[in-house]
Amino acid sequence: MNDLQVFYYRHNRKKGANFMPDEAISFNELTVVLDGQLEYVINGKKFFVNAGEGILIKKFQHRQREKDDKNSDYVSFNFTGELDFSLPTLIKNAVARETLLLIDFCDLTLKNGFHEEKEILTPILKAYLTFIEKTLTAGKEHPLTASIKKYIRDNLKEKISLEDIAKNTFYSAIYLEKVFKNDTGRSIIDYHLEERINKAKRLLIEGSTSLTEIAESVGFIDYNYFSRVFKKRVGFTPSHYRKSYLKKL
Repeated sequence: MNDLQVFYYRHNRKKGANFMPDEAISFNELTVVLDGQLEYVINGKKFFVNAGEGILIKKFQHRQREKDDKNSDYVSFNFTGELDFSLPTLIKNAVARETLLLIDFCDLTLKNGFHEEKEILTPILKAYLTFIEKTLTAGKEHPLTASIKKYIRDNLKEKISLEDIAKNTFYSAIYLEKVFKNDTGRSIIDYHLEERINKAKRLLIEGSTSLTEIAESVGFIDYNYFSRVFKKRVGFTPSHYRKSYLKKL
């Protein structure tokens, strides 16, 4: 998260939420509901964000928000940069005593009109995201799940299977899949594919590596197949993703 940078913060206190049309956003957005409910459609999927919950919308995802006339109380951070860890779109436990203190500090920063508000808000958001990530994983993740994730990260270039991971961890493939899915809600293969795509995204925005080399570095020998998988996951082809990012810069 070293390149994360907040460029907009808003605390909407009981004023309702305006309608936002369906469009792909060029930044990341974290919105946390303190009271009331907000309704979003993210990449075609509907989400109801209740009090105490948050919604994380990542760059280039399609976002639509329905108009809210119930005077919800919520805060929104808009920021650039890549996230170093995966968080769900709908965050169930986004509000705690610690996070409310962070929000209060953001409010105080804007109220006092600090000229360096962006520099102040950025580390606050980093602390917020880190707190959420630790809250979601604390005491919940099986050590075997952590081992599986590490093995996947260390072998993104390889075409690995459940049997390969089973041999490395000395557990059966069936047991591995059961533990991993209980912890993460997803299959090992799906997680592996997402990690490969996330690494490809990071390489694409660096702009110095060829598309074919990027595909090979994340385990795709056939670039055309890589391009189809990437578009299905991200919504853009690799070349379009790189051009869109460079254009935003």
